[in-house]
This record gives sequence, C-alpha cells and structure tokens, in this order.
Amino acid sequence: MSFSRNPFRKSTHDNKTLRPITGWPFERLASLDIAGAPGLLAHTASCGVLKRQAIFAVLSQITAENTSAFLHLVNCASIGEALRTRYARQLVAAAFAVEQVPNGYLRALARIGDSALSPPDLYAKLFDLMVAGGPQAHAIRYCGSPLTSSEIAVVDLLDPVLVSPESLHSLSAYEARTANEVAAFLRRVCSAATDDALTQAARQHLKTGNLSAFATPFIRAADRFPPPPFVGVGALQPVTSADQMISLGTRLRNCLGNTDVISEVLLRLKAYYFAEVELLRLGATPVVVELEPAYQASGERLWQIQGVHTTKHRTLPHKIALRIIEPLLQAGALINVNLSQHPADKRTREALGVFRWNPLRWEEEIDGAEPFSAADIAELEERLERV
Repeated sequence: MSFSRNPFRKSTHDNKTLRPITGWPFERLASLDIAGAPGLLAHTASCGVLKRQAIFAVLSQITAENTSAFLHLVNCASIGEALRTRYARQLVAAAFAVEQVPNGYLRALARIGDSALSPPDLYAKLFDLMVAGGPQAHAIRYCGSPLTSSEIAVVDLLDPVLVSPESLHSLSAYEARTANEVAAFLRRVCSAATDDALTQAARQHLKTGNLSAFATPFIRAADRFPPPPFVGVGALQPVTSADQMISLGTRLRNCLGNTDVISEVLLRLKAYYFAEVELLRLGATPVVVELEPAYQASGERLWQIQGVHTTKHRTLPHKIALRIIEPLLQAGALINVNLSQHPADKRTREALGVFRWNPLRWEEEIDGAEPFSAADIAELEERLERV
C-alpha cells in the first residue's frame, strides 16, 4: 500500500487561489523564474492583489541600469528574492526611489485587480498623479473599482478642470483629447467659460460622455466672435455675438439662433451681416446676408454670398436684394450668380433642361411665405435709396 501524497490534491492548509498572469508581466516573471528565481511565477500567481500589483509596478520600472540601486534599497541579493520577501510598500518605495509611498497609491493598486495595467508606464503615471494630488488624484480615489488602464490614461490626458470621478468611466482617451480641444475652444469664444463654470458643466454632462450638451450653454453665450470678413460695408453690420444671432433668429423665424448655426460662425464656416429697414406697415424689418468661405489653391480664404433672408421667409426682388449686397460685392465678396445675365439666357437653359440652383432665391415663390406687397417693395426701395 502506498502512502505517497496525491500531487493533484490540494493541501488542507493551502487556501491560496492561483490567479493567472497574462500580458507583459508574464514574460518578465518567467524570465526571472528561469534565470534564478524558481517559484516566482507561482508566488506572484498566489499572493494578494496589493502584493501582486506592487510586483507589477516594480517590473514596470526595473531596467538593467537601475537594478543595482533597487536591490540596494530593498537590501536583497536578487530581484526574485526582493519580490518574494518584501512587503508591497517596500517594493513600491524602492521602485520609485522614494522614502514615503502615498497611501492613495497603494489603495489604487489594490483596486486594479488581478490584471496588470497596460502599457506598463501607467504605473509611473499613476504614482505621479497620486503624489501630485489635486483633482486627478481625487478622481482616481473616488472613481470606484476596478481601476482600469483606460481610466488612468484619461485622467492623465484630461484638462484638470474637466476631471471628475464620473468622467473617467465615460470617456475614452480619444474623447478626452476631444474634450480638451472643446474646452480650449470654449475659453476662446466665451468669456463665461471660466474654470469654475467648465468644471460644473463637466460634472453634469461628461459623466455621460455628452460633449455637445457640455458645450451648448457656452456656445449660446459666446461673445468673442471671429473678426468679420468685411468692414465698412454701408448699412450692413456684422453679427458679433450669440445673443444677436438668437434675437435675429427669433425675429426672422428661422434657424439663425440654433446652436449648430452659432457654432458654424464661431468656427468661421459662416458669417452673417444684417441691416434694419423701417417700414410703415411691417415696422422694423431685419435683412440678413449669409456668407460662406471658399478657398483658393494657395489657401487664401474668400467669402461667397449664400443668401439674403428676411422675416417670415419672404423673398426679396432682384433689384432690392442686389442693392443690399452691393457693398459686400464691392468689398470683394463672391456670388455664384451671373448678375449681368440676360433673362433670355435663363429661358434657353430651362428649355434645354439645364437648371442651376440660385441660393439667393430671387423672384422665387416659397410655399407658406407671406409676400411683400407692392407698397412694401416701393417703400423698401425708397428706404434703401437713403442709405
């Protein structure tokens, strides 16, 4: 009868669970195990989460150049001996060559779990963030478990005023860079985009990753518009604030006050000019000219007139619309309509089935639009003569 112990039977006093090691730590631990530290892989697979993560942190920092210094600090003859016999706090202190290890760093390591951070340099980034303190350390401390590589990368990338425990869960590294760019843009275009205001908006909206909702209040309060493309263009005045656009959109009953349209102007994808014309029957009537950029091969930006708008989708007669945009044309604005074209040319084109869209919609009937009366048109002409 044989009384030899079954090698596959777990000992009654051995209650440690082996957890697999994957990724970059496995190769480094296996090399150490083979090179003179037998059992190191098994020790790392069976030790607690904090010790396991401390070992990973050491492996992320140790190089051929600093091995001697590390061994001197832990008073060991080999790396394998140090990783097996020293406490987590001692290993981390020696790996980063410091006397005191922040408790927050050790707590963060314990929340990572069994898997290693990847790439390995995230261990050093996490250490620097916890040493520095501030909003990044606060966000890491309260973002919950497990603490992931993505969350550490995001908190390292994100503008400090945008960092919150909630935002770490919802943003990727790409979205964090985008959020930084959006915040920088909002600071340029809106005086109300202070650090405190951005922080409050970030806590409210970035927890769901909604950058549009985060930016909207500042876009609608924008008061630092790009310089207008033309100055000194008669009675036409450039639109230079979001408040103006919202007010004009309300009066014109169109989309001029929408957030996306305001954003187009702030991004220099549109420009608007307006003039007020007083009419006896209609009262103060705003007229808005819309322009879009066009570019030459050299990169020079030109501006092209895309439309002339007035209240209730009314269309302006050719003669009046031309009178309004004439100062812009003289200043260098372009238009994709041949102003000198004879009406017979248009009739010939249409007879041959050739049509061109006219962005100014001169003489065009629009469903539901209230037309200008003959008296209104006559008065408009008279008022424009005085300008």
